Amino acid sequence: MRVLLLAANDVTEPYPVFPLGMACLAGALERAGHEVRQLDALSGGNAEAAAAIASFDPEVLGISLRNIDNTDSFTSHAHWSLDKLHHLVTFLRARSSAPIVLGGAGFSLAPEAILEYSGADYGIVGEGEELFCRFLHDAAAGRLPEQRVLRAQSAVPEQGSFAPSLPMLRYYAEQSGVLCLQSKRGCPHTCTYCVYPLLEGRKIRARDPETVIEELLFLQRHCHFRELFFTDAVFNDPAGQWLHLAEAMTRRNIHIPWTAFFQPAGLRREHLELCMASGLKAVELGSDAASDATLAGLGKHFGFSEVERISGLCTALRLPAAHYIIFCGPDETQASLDEGLRNLGRLSQSVVFACLGVRLYPGAALHARALREGLLSPQSDCLRPEYYFSPQLEREKAHTAIRRAFGRNRMRVYPPTAGQERMRALRNLGARGILWDMLIRFDSEPLAAGGAA
Repeated sequence: MRVLLLAANDVTEPYPVFPLGMACLAGALERAGHEVRQLDALSGGNAEAAAAIASFDPEVLGISLRNIDNTDSFTSHAHWSLDKLHHLVTFLRARSSAPIVLGGAGFSLAPEAILEYSGADYGIVGEGEELFCRFLHDAAAGRLPEQRVLRAQSAVPEQGSFAPSLPMLRYYAEQSGVLCLQSKRGCPHTCTYCVYPLLEGRKIRARDPETVIEELLFLQRHCHFRELFFTDAVFNDPAGQWLHLAEAMTRRNIHIPWTAFFQPAGLRREHLELCMASGLKAVELGSDAASDATLAGLGKHFGFSEVERISGLCTALRLPAAHYIIFCGPDETQASLDEGLRNLGRLSQSVVFACLGVRLYPGAALHARALREGLLSPQSDCLRPEYYFSPQLEREKAHTAIRRAFGRNRMRVYPPTAGQERMRALRNLGARGILWDMLIRFDSEPLAAGGAA
């Protein structure tokens, strides 16, 4: 069948992100014998979609929704994506009678509500490679399903290679300098706010390192990009698959600068040195909170001493590190806030991105807690952004305290819009890449090996 896939994401902060999920889906569809074209809101827009419908005459239209909003409690209502999704569906419907199928991580967070709001025909929850192929097989035989929301019964056992649109790849390589790959799916952790286990399952499914490397080399051959970002939920999985990939990259003499999202617990010097030998240029750390009480409230199985240890280790290695911190989450009090701000003061050579409140999603443990505590209406589907704010702390006082503690420190970013403004200014000057690592200036004197563990 002829399938036109469209990525609906039009967010450019902190930088434009290549729609990897759509490219993975396209690969699966092409391997199943379907003819696929890919477009997206940033590199093409509605004009290109209209032209593609006229020339390609698709039999099915697929829309990938990456985000519902930007999860920033200060601005998320202004960045709500579903009105734009509804307009896109209406635009496509006026130009094609083909069934419109929604998918993507954003859609899977609230599928029934989003499908109803958008006006699309069908939706696929979770990993779509196998389920969308089955949908197309049935559609080709004239058997469209009665059920509008389709759910995969199990996770995709083995992720195949992607099939990216080369013009789209080159657009993102030029605009942001960053391209992305995925080396595994699944997340075994139990963070109370997180939906990754709901989207990808709790079992780690690592890809063959050689397959990942071949995709990386494909990117190198076809476009000029500065850096790679591994989009794994958590790169350093407990079984050590991440180390096998780093070893394979080193063995094959691949030294493309790359970054990933790490959990602080268990990281050791030899692990990071191996990754640095393969091109690791910076680490983004899911530290999440700044005191032991609030770490426990978020379901973390480590204390702040572990965050401080890994921060010192990165400084010793001259490896830029960024910590993502949530204030006003579960069990936050004025005392824990004050303690957390003192703790962050000791992370002197790391960037800290801080936000206030925790975005709530149905299915996450924190959503259930918010209902129990009467902080969320049972009637809310969380389609419009809803946040958990600790009832033990006044929001405005917390906001003032964080701003005062962070002051004019260039390595402290709060509220999130402050970081977006800095990144935008750097991009306007021609800088490309993840950019936050440029905020760090390591001391010129050699450091003691205090973070060597």
